[in-house]
Amino acid sequence: MYSSDPTGPKPISSIDGIVPRQKQMTRKKATRPKLSIQLKPRHLAAWGGAGLVTIAVMVAGILIRAKHAHHVNSEPIATPFTADIMASVKFPLYYPTKLPSGFHIDQRTVTEPQANVVVFDIVAPTGQKLYMSEEDSPAHINILNYDNNLVDLQKNYTAERNIAVGFLVYNHELVGSWSNSDTWIIVSCHADITRGQIMAMLLSLKLSY
Repeated sequence: MYSSDPTGPKPISSIDGIVPRQKQMTRKKATRPKLSIQLKPRHLAAWGGAGLVTIAVMVAGILIRAKHAHHVNSEPIATPFTADIMASVKFPLYYPTKLPSGFHIDQRTVTEPQANVVVFDIVAPTGQKLYMSEEDSPAHINILNYDNNLVDLQKNYTAERNIAVGFLVYNHELVGSWSNSDTWIIVSCHADITRGQIMAMLLSLKLSY
């Protein structure tokens, strides 16, 4: 898998000998901040009723912010692919129509770094990135073997396409794999995002015309 990083692409390690043509950059895994509120019983007793109301308001605010941070964008998303990009590849291209709140596709990063491989970045409000790459489904590779070697795997398989989301064994990076008879798509990231959000994004993929 490739990204637009000027330092150039680096190879992804093999999983049981399966290596997609997409390359990915080696980046430090982002540390997800944790919010810890520790109130001992004697604190509650000292605060009394007013303290309990304050705590309830604080907790409600935290839950509202968390829900807002992880909901899906409702704004319509247009295809990021130009006519030239679509004409230059020999397989159908797809793009996500639903992204986590505040995320957007960086149109400037849509490129074809090598024949029949298209890549682009999806940027979080924090500036963290998801890297999405697409290539033709390889006839000589069983993509299901790639999927099944992910850790904490979530799958959504149908007769039309297969989706798998999980963590790479060797560096615990969160990745998503979407494939059908024509196209193989991989999403990799170090952004603060959940497996459920990656799954929702892959479920929203739409054929680009």
